[in-house]
Amino acid sequence: MASVYLARVDGVARFQRLFAIKRLHPHLARDASFVDMFLDEARLAARIRHPNVVPILEVGSSAQGYYLVMEYIEGDTAARFMAKAADSGERLPVASAIRIAVDSLAGLHAAHELADAEGPLKIVHRDVSPQNILVGIDGSARITDFGVAHAAARLSTTRTGQIKGKLAYMSPEQARAAPVDRRADVWALGVVLWEMLAATRLFKGATDAETMHRILYEPVPTLRASGVNLPESLEAVCMRALEPDVLRRYATAAEFADALEQVARPLGLLASARDLAAYVDRAIGPEMSQQRELLNNWLSPSESSPSEAAKEDSSRRQSSSPRVGERTPTLPSAEGSSRPKRESSDIVSRRAKTGTEDSPSPRTTRSNEERRSPSSTVDKAEPTRVATKSTPPAPQRLLTIDDSQTVRNLVRVYLMGMNFEFFESARADLGLTILETGAIDLVIADINMPGMDGLAFLREVRASTNAGMRRVPVVLLTSDKSPETRARAISSGASGFVLKPVTSSNLRETVTSLLKANARLG
Repeated sequence: MASVYLARVDGVARFQRLFAIKRLHPHLARDASFVDMFLDEARLAARIRHPNVVPILEVGSSAQGYYLVMEYIEGDTAARFMAKAADSGERLPVASAIRIAVDSLAGLHAAHELADAEGPLKIVHRDVSPQNILVGIDGSARITDFGVAHAAARLSTTRTGQIKGKLAYMSPEQARAAPVDRRADVWALGVVLWEMLAATRLFKGATDAETMHRILYEPVPTLRASGVNLPESLEAVCMRALEPDVLRRYATAAEFADALEQVARPLGLLASARDLAAYVDRAIGPEMSQQRELLNNWLSPSESSPSEAAKEDSSRRQSSSPRVGERTPTLPSAEGSSRPKRESSDIVSRRAKTGTEDSPSPRTTRSNEERRSPSSTVDKAEPTRVATKSTPPAPQRLLTIDDSQTVRNLVRVYLMGMNFEFFESARADLGLTILETGAIDLVIADINMPGMDGLAFLREVRASTNAGMRRVPVVLLTSDKSPETRARAISSGASGFVLKPVTSSNLRETVTSLLKANARLG
Protein backbone atom coordinates (compact mmCIF):
# COMPACT_ATOMS: atom_id res chain seq x y z
CA MET A 1 0.00 0.00 0.00
CA ALA A 2 2.84 2.40 0.82
CA SER A 3 6.61 2.80 0.62
CA VAL A 4 8.62 3.76 3.69
CA TYR A 5 11.48 6.22 3.35
CA LEU A 6 14.21 7.23 5.78
CA ALA A 7 14.33 10.98 6.41
CA ARG A 8 16.70 13.24 8.28
CA VAL A 9 16.17 16.66 9.81
CA ASP A 10 19.27 18.83 10.19
CA GLY A 11 19.65 21.64 12.69
CA VAL A 12 22.26 23.98 14.07
CA ALA A 13 25.52 22.55 15.44
CA ARG A 14 25.08 19.50 13.19
CA PHE A 15 21.96 18.40 15.02
CA GLN A 16 20.38 15.42 13.26
CA ARG A 17 17.27 13.34 13.82
CA LEU A 18 15.90 10.46 11.78
CA PHE A 19 12.26 9.92 10.86
CA ALA A 20 10.34 7.44 8.74
CA ILE A 21 8.17 8.77 5.92
CA LYS A 22 5.39 6.51 4.67
CA ARG A 23 4.19 7.48 1.18
CA LEU A 24 1.19 6.02 -0.58
CA HIS A 25 2.15 4.13 -3.73
CA PRO A 26 1.58 6.38 -6.78
CA HIS A 27 -0.57 3.77 -8.54
CA LEU A 28 -2.89 3.67 -5.50
CA ALA A 29 -3.12 7.44 -5.10
CA ARG A 30 -5.73 7.48 -7.89
CA ASP A 31 -7.99 5.12 -5.93
CA ALA A 32 -10.20 7.11 -3.55
CA SER A 33 -10.72 4.13 -1.22
CA PHE A 34 -6.97 3.63 -0.74
CA VAL A 35 -6.43 7.35 -0.18
CA ASP A 36 -9.20 7.42 2.43
CA MET A 37 -7.74 4.35 4.16
CA PHE A 38 -4.29 5.96 4.20
CA LEU A 39 -5.59 9.24 5.61
CA ASP A 40 -7.71 7.41 8.16
CA GLU A 41 -4.58 5.71 9.50
CA ALA A 42 -3.02 9.14 9.96
CA ARG A 43 -6.08 10.67 11.61
CA LEU A 44 -6.51 7.80 14.05
CA ALA A 45 -2.92 7.00 14.95
CA ALA A 46 -1.88 10.66 15.25
CA ARG A 47 -4.29 11.00 18.18
CA ILE A 48 -2.74 8.12 20.13
CA ARG A 49 -0.01 9.31 22.47
CA HIS A 50 1.55 6.29 24.13
CA PRO A 51 5.12 4.92 24.36
CA ASN A 52 3.95 1.56 22.95
CA VAL A 53 2.42 2.98 19.77
CA VAL A 54 4.56 4.22 16.87
CA PRO A 55 3.62 7.92 16.74
CA ILE A 56 2.56 9.72 13.57
CA LEU A 57 3.94 13.25 13.67
CA GLU A 58 2.65 14.78 10.46
CA VAL A 59 0.38 14.01 7.52
CA GLY A 60 0.26 15.84 4.24
CA SER A 61 0.59 15.75 0.49
CA SER A 62 3.19 16.96 -1.98
CA ALA A 63 3.93 16.57 -5.66
CA GLN A 64 5.03 13.01 -4.83
CA GLY A 65 1.68 12.15 -3.20
CA TYR A 66 0.25 11.65 0.29
CA TYR A 67 2.68 10.92 3.10
CA LEU A 68 2.90 10.31 6.86
CA VAL A 69 5.89 11.30 9.00
CA MET A 70 6.50 8.77 11.78
CA GLU A 71 9.02 8.23 14.53
CA TYR A 72 11.94 6.12 13.28
CA ILE A 73 12.19 2.96 15.41
CA GLU A 74 15.55 1.23 15.27
CA GLY A 75 14.91 -2.48 15.60
CA ASP A 76 12.79 -5.04 13.76
CA THR A 77 9.38 -6.68 13.81
CA ALA A 78 8.32 -9.43 16.18
CA ALA A 79 7.87 -11.58 13.07
CA ARG A 80 11.55 -11.19 12.27
CA PHE A 81 12.66 -12.23 15.76
CA MET A 82 10.37 -15.27 15.60
CA ALA A 83 11.81 -16.23 12.20
CA LYS A 84 15.42 -15.86 13.39
CA ALA A 85 14.73 -18.02 16.44
CA ALA A 86 13.05 -20.67 14.26
CA ASP A 87 15.99 -20.66 11.82
CA SER A 88 18.29 -21.61 14.68
CA GLY A 89 15.89 -24.27 15.97
CA GLU A 90 14.99 -22.26 19.06
CA ARG A 91 12.06 -20.34 20.51
CA LEU A 92 11.88 -16.77 21.70
CA PRO A 93 12.77 -16.60 25.39
CA VAL A 94 9.51 -16.85 27.33
CA ALA A 95 10.25 -13.73 29.37
CA SER A 96 10.98 -11.70 26.24
CA ALA A 97 7.83 -12.95 24.50
CA ILE A 98 5.69 -11.96 27.47
CA ARG A 99 7.31 -8.50 27.65
CA ILE A 100 6.56 -7.97 23.94
CA ALA A 101 2.95 -9.02 24.55
CA VAL A 102 2.52 -6.79 27.63
CA ASP A 103 3.96 -3.75 25.82
CA SER A 104 1.77 -4.37 22.76
CA LEU A 105 -1.33 -4.75 24.93
CA ALA A 106 -0.56 -1.43 26.61
CA GLY A 107 -0.39 0.28 23.21
CA LEU A 108 -3.62 -1.38 22.08
CA HIS A 109 -5.43 -0.35 25.26
CA ALA A 110 -4.40 3.26 24.67
CA ALA A 111 -5.91 3.06 21.18
CA HIS A 112 -9.08 1.36 22.43
CA GLU A 113 -9.61 4.03 25.09
CA LEU A 114 -9.16 6.98 22.75
CA ALA A 115 -12.00 9.50 22.79
CA ASP A 116 -12.75 12.95 21.47
CA ALA A 117 -15.22 15.66 22.46
CA GLU A 118 -18.09 13.58 21.10
CA GLY A 119 -17.21 10.44 23.03
CA PRO A 120 -15.20 7.19 22.57
CA LEU A 121 -13.77 6.60 19.09
CA LYS A 122 -14.13 2.83 19.56
CA ILE A 123 -10.93 2.06 17.67
CA VAL A 124 -10.22 -1.59 16.84
CA HIS A 125 -6.88 -2.23 15.16
CA ARG A 126 -8.11 -5.34 13.25
CA ASP A 127 -4.64 -6.20 11.94
CA VAL A 128 -2.64 -7.11 15.05
CA SER A 129 0.10 -9.51 13.94
CA PRO A 130 3.85 -10.06 14.47
CA GLN A 131 4.50 -7.95 11.35
CA ASN A 132 2.80 -4.95 12.99
CA ILE A 133 4.71 -5.10 16.28
CA LEU A 134 8.06 -3.29 16.23
CA VAL A 135 10.63 -4.29 18.84
CA GLY A 136 13.22 -1.57 19.33
CA ILE A 137 16.81 -1.71 20.50
CA ASP A 138 15.59 0.24 23.54
CA GLY A 139 13.76 -2.87 24.76
CA SER A 140 10.28 -1.57 24.05
CA ALA A 141 7.64 -3.08 21.75
CA ARG A 142 5.29 -0.82 19.81
CA ILE A 143 2.10 -1.32 17.83
CA THR A 144 2.05 0.16 14.32
CA ASP A 145 -0.05 0.25 11.12
CA PHE A 146 -3.61 1.35 11.87
CA GLY A 147 -4.39 1.31 8.14
CA VAL A 148 -7.42 -1.02 8.43
CA ALA A 149 -8.49 0.01 11.92
CA HIS A 150 -12.19 0.26 12.64
CA ALA A 151 -13.45 3.39 14.40
CA ALA A 152 -16.72 5.13 14.99
CA ALA A 153 -15.80 7.95 12.59
CA ARG A 154 -13.79 7.17 9.45
CA LEU A 155 -13.46 8.68 6.02
CA SER A 156 -13.72 5.17 4.55
CA THR A 157 -16.11 2.49 5.71
CA THR A 158 -15.98 -1.27 5.37
CA ARG A 159 -18.74 -2.74 3.25
CA THR A 160 -20.94 -5.39 4.85
CA GLY A 161 -19.29 -8.80 4.51
CA GLN A 162 -15.86 -7.36 3.67
CA ILE A 163 -12.95 -8.78 5.68
CA LYS A 164 -9.85 -6.73 6.42
CA GLY A 165 -6.67 -7.88 8.15
CA LYS A 166 -4.48 -10.99 8.13
CA LEU A 167 -6.70 -14.05 8.18
CA ALA A 168 -4.52 -16.19 10.46
CA TYR A 169 -4.82 -13.63 13.29
CA MET A 170 -8.53 -12.87 12.95
CA SER A 171 -10.96 -13.64 15.73
CA PRO A 172 -13.89 -15.91 14.83
CA GLU A 173 -16.28 -12.95 14.77
CA GLN A 174 -13.96 -10.97 12.49
CA ALA A 175 -13.51 -13.95 10.16
CA ARG A 176 -17.28 -14.16 9.85
CA ALA A 177 -17.34 -10.45 8.93
CA ALA A 178 -19.53 -9.81 11.98
CA PRO A 179 -19.31 -6.59 14.04
CA VAL A 180 -16.08 -6.41 16.08
CA ASP A 181 -14.91 -4.58 19.18
CA ARG A 182 -11.67 -4.38 21.14
CA ARG A 183 -11.91 -8.06 22.05
CA ALA A 184 -10.98 -8.94 18.45
CA ASP A 185 -7.58 -7.33 19.10
CA VAL A 186 -7.30 -9.25 22.40
CA TRP A 187 -7.76 -12.49 20.41
CA ALA A 188 -5.18 -11.46 17.80
CA LEU A 189 -2.59 -10.63 20.47
CA GLY A 190 -3.37 -13.99 22.08
CA VAL A 191 -2.53 -15.67 18.76
CA VAL A 192 0.72 -13.69 18.53
CA LEU A 193 1.70 -14.68 22.09
CA TRP A 194 0.81 -18.34 21.45
CA GLU A 195 2.99 -18.38 18.32
CA MET A 196 5.92 -16.63 20.05
CA LEU A 197 5.84 -19.25 22.82
CA ALA A 198 5.23 -22.30 20.59
CA ALA A 199 7.49 -21.24 17.69
CA THR A 200 4.89 -22.46 15.20
CA ARG A 201 1.78 -21.12 13.48
CA LEU A 202 -1.50 -21.56 15.32
CA PHE A 203 -4.21 -21.40 12.65
CA LYS A 204 -2.31 -20.97 9.37
CA GLY A 205 -3.30 -23.65 6.85
CA ALA A 206 -2.20 -24.49 3.33
CA THR A 207 -5.08 -22.43 1.96
CA ASP A 208 -7.24 -19.55 3.21
CA ALA A 209 -10.18 -21.94 3.37
CA GLU A 210 -8.27 -24.29 5.66
CA THR A 211 -7.16 -21.39 7.86
CA MET A 212 -10.75 -20.14 8.10
CA HIS A 213 -11.99 -23.63 9.02
CA ARG A 214 -9.46 -23.93 11.82
CA ILE A 215 -10.43 -20.56 13.29
CA LEU A 216 -14.17 -21.14 13.11
CA TYR A 217 -14.63 -24.84 13.80
CA GLU A 218 -11.59 -26.50 15.36
CA PRO A 219 -10.70 -26.31 19.08
CA VAL A 220 -7.71 -24.12 19.90
CA PRO A 221 -4.76 -26.42 20.73
CA THR A 222 -3.13 -25.84 24.09
CA LEU A 223 0.50 -24.82 24.36
CA ARG A 224 1.32 -28.02 26.24
CA ALA A 225 -0.16 -30.07 23.39
CA SER A 226 2.26 -28.24 21.11
CA GLY A 227 5.26 -29.26 23.20
CA VAL A 228 5.67 -26.08 25.24
CA ASN A 229 6.39 -26.72 28.92
CA LEU A 230 4.84 -23.71 30.68
CA PRO A 231 3.41 -23.28 34.15
CA GLU A 232 -0.30 -24.06 34.02
CA SER A 233 -1.23 -20.64 35.37
CA LEU A 234 0.61 -18.89 32.53
CA GLU A 235 -0.88 -21.14 29.89
CA ALA A 236 -4.36 -20.48 31.29
CA VAL A 237 -3.86 -16.71 30.85
CA CYS A 238 -2.88 -17.15 27.20
CA MET A 239 -5.71 -19.57 26.44
CA ARG A 240 -8.36 -17.30 27.92
CA ALA A 241 -7.45 -14.67 25.33
CA LEU A 242 -8.20 -17.32 22.69
CA GLU A 243 -11.73 -18.09 23.85
CA PRO A 244 -13.98 -18.29 20.74
CA ASP A 245 -16.83 -16.93 22.86
CA VAL A 246 -16.18 -13.19 23.23
CA LEU A 247 -18.01 -13.13 26.57
CA ARG A 248 -15.43 -15.52 28.06
CA ARG A 249 -12.46 -13.64 26.60
CA TYR A 250 -10.67 -10.79 28.39
CA ALA A 251 -12.87 -7.72 28.09
CA THR A 252 -9.95 -5.34 27.52
CA ALA A 253 -6.31 -5.41 26.51
CA ALA A 254 -5.42 -3.95 29.90
CA GLU A 255 -7.13 -6.89 31.65
CA PHE A 256 -5.11 -9.33 29.53
CA ALA A 257 -1.86 -7.44 30.27
CA ASP A 258 -2.57 -7.33 34.01
CA ALA A 259 -3.24 -11.07 34.09
CA LEU A 260 0.03 -11.77 32.27
CA GLU A 261 2.04 -9.58 34.63
CA GLN A 262 0.44 -10.95 37.79
CA VAL A 263 1.28 -14.53 36.80
CA ALA A 264 4.63 -14.06 35.02
CA ARG A 265 6.34 -11.66 37.43
CA PRO A 266 6.43 -14.02 40.47
CA LEU A 267 7.68 -16.80 38.18
CA GLY A 268 10.54 -14.60 36.93
CA LEU A 269 9.13 -14.82 33.40
CA LEU A 270 8.60 -11.12 32.66
CA ALA A 271 11.61 -9.49 31.05
CA SER A 272 12.42 -5.87 31.86
CA ALA A 273 13.04 -3.35 29.10
CA ARG A 274 16.77 -3.80 29.74
CA ASP A 275 16.46 -7.59 29.42
CA LEU A 276 14.52 -7.28 26.15
CA ALA A 277 17.07 -4.79 24.81
CA ALA A 278 19.84 -7.28 25.59
CA TYR A 279 17.97 -10.01 23.71
CA VAL A 280 17.45 -7.71 20.72
CA ASP A 281 21.17 -6.96 20.69
CA ARG A 282 22.03 -10.67 20.75
CA ALA A 283 19.53 -11.49 18.01
CA ILE A 284 20.12 -8.70 15.50
CA GLY A 285 23.03 -6.71 16.94
CA PRO A 286 25.46 -7.50 14.09
CA GLU A 287 22.81 -6.71 11.44
CA MET A 288 21.91 -3.44 13.15
CA SER A 289 25.58 -2.46 13.42
CA GLN A 290 26.06 -3.12 9.71
CA GLN A 291 22.95 -1.15 8.82
CA ARG A 292 23.94 1.70 11.16
CA GLU A 293 27.39 1.91 9.59
CA LEU A 294 25.93 1.98 6.09
CA LEU A 295 23.44 4.66 7.03
CA ASN A 296 26.08 6.75 8.79
CA ASN A 297 28.35 6.59 5.75
CA TRP A 298 25.42 7.51 3.53
CA LEU A 299 23.91 10.27 5.63
CA SER A 300 26.85 11.85 7.43
CA PRO A 301 28.78 14.79 5.99
CA SER A 302 32.34 14.05 4.92
CA GLU A 303 34.94 14.40 7.61
CA SER A 304 36.72 17.73 7.69
CA SER A 305 38.65 19.90 10.07
CA PRO A 306 36.72 21.96 12.66
CA SER A 307 37.26 25.18 10.69
CA GLU A 308 36.16 23.55 7.44
CA ALA A 309 33.14 22.07 9.19
CA ALA A 310 32.16 25.49 10.52
CA LYS A 311 32.46 26.98 7.02
CA GLU A 312 30.38 24.11 5.63
CA ASP A 313 27.65 24.62 8.26
CA SER A 314 27.60 28.34 7.54
CA SER A 315 27.40 27.76 3.79
CA ARG A 316 24.61 25.23 4.18
CA ARG A 317 22.57 27.56 6.39
CA GLN A 318 22.97 30.43 3.95
CA SER A 319 22.29 28.55 0.74
CA SER A 320 20.08 25.72 2.09
CA SER A 321 21.47 23.61 -0.75
CA PRO A 322 21.63 19.82 -0.38
CA ARG A 323 24.82 17.88 -0.61
CA VAL A 324 25.47 15.65 -3.58
CA GLY A 325 23.24 12.59 -3.40
CA GLU A 326 20.62 14.34 -1.28
CA ARG A 327 17.73 16.65 -1.92
CA THR A 328 15.79 19.15 0.14
CA PRO A 329 12.12 18.32 -0.32
CA THR A 330 9.36 20.86 -0.46
CA LEU A 331 6.68 19.77 1.97
CA PRO A 332 3.38 21.46 2.70
CA SER A 333 3.15 23.65 5.79
CA ALA A 334 0.34 23.45 8.30
CA GLU A 335 -1.39 26.28 6.46
CA GLY A 336 -1.24 24.33 3.21
CA SER A 337 1.36 26.49 1.49
CA SER A 338 4.38 24.76 0.02
CA ARG A 339 7.72 25.66 1.54
CA PRO A 340 11.01 23.92 2.39
CA LYS A 341 11.30 22.62 5.92
CA ARG A 342 13.35 24.89 8.15
CA GLU A 343 16.95 23.83 8.76
CA SER A 344 16.94 21.79 5.53
CA SER A 345 15.04 18.51 6.03
CA ASP A 346 16.95 16.06 3.81
CA ILE A 347 14.91 13.12 2.55
CA VAL A 348 16.95 10.09 1.63
CA SER A 349 15.14 9.08 -1.53
CA ARG A 350 14.75 5.42 -2.39
CA ARG A 351 15.42 6.41 -5.97
CA ALA A 352 19.16 6.35 -6.65
CA LYS A 353 20.32 9.66 -8.08
CA THR A 354 22.37 9.36 -11.25
CA GLY A 355 22.61 12.99 -12.34
CA THR A 356 23.13 16.35 -10.69
CA GLU A 357 19.78 17.90 -11.45
CA ASP A 358 18.45 17.17 -7.95
CA SER A 359 21.74 17.90 -6.21
CA PRO A 360 23.30 21.16 -7.45
CA SER A 361 26.57 22.30 -6.00
CA PRO A 362 26.58 25.36 -3.70
CA ARG A 363 28.37 27.34 -6.44
CA THR A 364 25.48 27.03 -8.92
CA THR A 365 22.58 27.14 -6.44
CA ARG A 366 20.53 30.34 -6.66
CA SER A 367 17.86 31.78 -4.46
CA ASN A 368 14.32 32.41 -5.66
CA GLU A 369 15.05 36.14 -5.71
CA GLU A 370 18.05 35.63 -8.01
CA ARG A 371 15.98 33.50 -10.38
CA ARG A 372 13.30 36.19 -10.59
CA SER A 373 15.68 39.12 -10.92
CA PRO A 374 16.10 40.27 -14.57
CA SER A 375 19.41 41.91 -13.72
CA SER A 376 20.95 38.87 -12.12
CA THR A 377 24.30 38.04 -13.72
CA VAL A 378 23.86 34.40 -12.72
CA ASP A 379 20.50 34.39 -14.49
CA LYS A 380 22.07 35.67 -17.67
CA ALA A 381 24.82 33.08 -17.60
CA GLU A 382 22.66 30.06 -16.82
CA PRO A 383 19.90 29.67 -19.45
CA THR A 384 21.98 28.15 -22.24
CA ARG A 385 23.61 25.61 -19.96
CA VAL A 386 20.37 24.61 -18.30
CA ALA A 387 18.51 24.32 -21.60
CA THR A 388 21.06 21.84 -22.94
CA LYS A 389 20.79 19.47 -19.97
CA SER A 390 20.00 15.94 -21.06
CA THR A 391 16.94 14.30 -19.55
CA PRO A 392 17.98 11.41 -17.28
CA PRO A 393 16.51 8.01 -18.14
CA ALA A 394 13.37 7.01 -16.27
CA PRO A 395 14.17 4.83 -13.24
CA GLN A 396 13.33 1.14 -13.25
CA ARG A 397 10.98 -0.12 -10.55
CA LEU A 398 12.42 -2.68 -8.16
CA LEU A 399 10.27 -4.56 -5.64
CA THR A 400 11.98 -6.15 -2.61
CA ILE A 401 10.01 -8.77 -0.68
CA ASP A 402 11.54 -9.83 2.63
CA ASP A 403 10.13 -10.04 6.14
CA SER A 404 13.27 -8.32 7.46
CA GLN A 405 13.33 -4.53 7.31
CA THR A 406 17.12 -4.75 7.67
CA VAL A 407 17.46 -6.78 4.46
CA ARG A 408 15.12 -4.43 2.61
CA ASN A 409 17.23 -1.48 3.76
CA LEU A 410 20.45 -3.21 2.65
CA VAL A 411 19.06 -3.87 -0.83
CA ARG A 412 18.22 -0.18 -1.17
CA VAL A 413 21.66 0.94 0.05
CA TYR A 414 23.64 -1.62 -1.98
CA LEU A 415 21.84 -0.72 -5.24
CA MET A 416 22.09 3.01 -4.74
CA GLY A 417 23.31 4.66 -7.92
CA MET A 418 21.69 2.13 -10.28
CA ASN A 419 18.68 4.31 -11.17
CA PHE A 420 15.99 2.33 -9.36
CA GLU A 421 12.76 3.44 -7.79
CA PHE A 422 12.30 1.15 -4.82
CA PHE A 423 9.13 -0.57 -3.64
CA GLU A 424 8.98 -3.09 -0.84
CA SER A 425 6.78 -5.53 1.02
CA ALA A 426 7.24 -7.71 4.09
CA ARG A 427 4.83 -10.33 2.69
CA ALA A 428 4.75 -12.23 -0.58
CA ASP A 429 0.97 -12.01 -0.95
CA LEU A 430 1.12 -8.21 -0.74
CA GLY A 431 4.00 -8.32 -3.21
CA LEU A 432 1.70 -10.06 -5.67
CA THR A 433 -0.82 -7.23 -5.25
CA ILE A 434 1.85 -4.65 -6.02
CA LEU A 435 2.89 -6.60 -9.11
CA GLU A 436 -0.71 -6.81 -10.31
CA THR A 437 -1.43 -3.11 -9.81
CA GLY A 438 1.83 -1.50 -10.94
CA ALA A 439 4.56 -1.93 -13.55
CA ILE A 440 7.55 -3.57 -11.78
CA ASP A 441 10.78 -4.23 -13.69
CA LEU A 442 12.60 -6.48 -11.21
CA VAL A 443 11.74 -8.42 -8.04
CA ILE A 444 14.11 -9.50 -5.26
CA ALA A 445 12.42 -11.95 -2.87
CA ASP A 446 13.49 -14.07 0.10
CA ILE A 447 13.00 -17.77 -0.54
CA ASN A 448 12.01 -18.35 3.13
CA MET A 449 9.20 -16.14 4.38
CA PRO A 450 6.31 -16.77 6.77
CA GLY A 451 3.05 -17.49 4.98
CA MET A 452 3.67 -17.65 1.23
CA ASP A 453 7.36 -18.44 0.65
CA GLY A 454 9.51 -17.34 -2.28
CA LEU A 455 8.89 -20.48 -4.34
CA ALA A 456 5.12 -20.25 -3.95
CA PHE A 457 5.35 -16.57 -4.88
CA LEU A 458 7.34 -17.49 -8.00
CA ARG A 459 4.79 -20.05 -9.10
CA GLU A 460 1.99 -17.49 -8.72
CA VAL A 461 3.92 -14.95 -10.79
CA ARG A 462 4.73 -17.38 -13.60
CA ALA A 463 1.14 -18.66 -13.69
CA SER A 464 -0.36 -15.18 -13.87
CA THR A 465 -2.71 -14.28 -16.71
CA ASN A 466 -0.90 -10.93 -16.89
CA ALA A 467 1.78 -11.35 -19.57
CA GLY A 468 3.91 -8.48 -18.23
CA MET A 469 3.84 -9.93 -14.75
CA ARG A 470 4.90 -13.37 -16.01
CA ARG A 471 8.00 -11.87 -17.65
CA VAL A 472 9.27 -9.95 -14.60
CA PRO A 473 12.73 -11.23 -13.53
CA VAL A 474 12.73 -12.58 -9.96
CA VAL A 475 15.96 -12.89 -7.95
CA LEU A 476 15.76 -15.14 -4.89
CA LEU A 477 17.64 -14.48 -1.64
CA THR A 478 18.62 -17.73 0.05
CA SER A 479 21.09 -19.10 2.57
CA ASP A 480 20.65 -22.64 1.20
CA LYS A 481 23.47 -23.58 -1.18
CA SER A 482 22.15 -27.05 -1.98
CA PRO A 483 21.69 -28.01 -5.66
CA GLU A 484 18.21 -29.33 -4.84
CA THR A 485 17.01 -25.91 -3.70
CA ARG A 486 18.42 -24.24 -6.79
CA ALA A 487 16.83 -26.84 -9.03
CA ARG A 488 13.41 -26.30 -7.42
CA ALA A 489 13.81 -22.55 -7.74
CA ILE A 490 14.82 -22.71 -11.39
CA SER A 491 11.91 -25.01 -12.17
CA SER A 492 9.63 -22.47 -10.48
CA GLY A 493 10.96 -19.68 -12.68
CA ALA A 494 13.78 -18.00 -10.71
CA SER A 495 15.93 -15.63 -12.77
CA GLY A 496 18.87 -15.55 -10.37
CA PHE A 497 20.14 -16.18 -6.84
CA VAL A 498 21.89 -14.14 -4.17
CA LEU A 499 23.30 -15.95 -1.14
CA LYS A 500 22.67 -14.63 2.35
CA PRO A 501 24.14 -12.77 4.12
CA VAL A 502 23.64 -10.30 1.28
CA THR A 503 26.72 -8.34 0.23
CA SER A 504 26.99 -5.37 -2.07
CA SER A 505 29.19 -7.16 -4.62
CA ASN A 506 27.09 -10.30 -5.14
CA LEU A 507 23.80 -8.36 -5.23
CA ARG A 508 25.03 -5.73 -7.70
CA GLU A 509 26.69 -8.37 -9.89
CA THR A 510 23.50 -10.44 -10.13
CA VAL A 511 21.25 -7.44 -10.79
CA THR A 512 23.63 -5.97 -13.36
CA SER A 513 23.82 -9.27 -15.26
CA LEU A 514 20.02 -9.51 -15.36
CA LEU A 515 19.63 -5.94 -16.57
CA LYS A 516 22.17 -6.53 -19.36
CA ALA A 517 20.44 -9.75 -20.40
CA ASN A 518 17.05 -8.01 -20.49
CA ALA A 519 18.52 -5.15 -22.51
CA ARG A 520 19.79 -7.63 -25.13
CA LEU A 521 16.41 -9.36 -25.25
CA GLY A 522 14.48 -6.10 -25.27
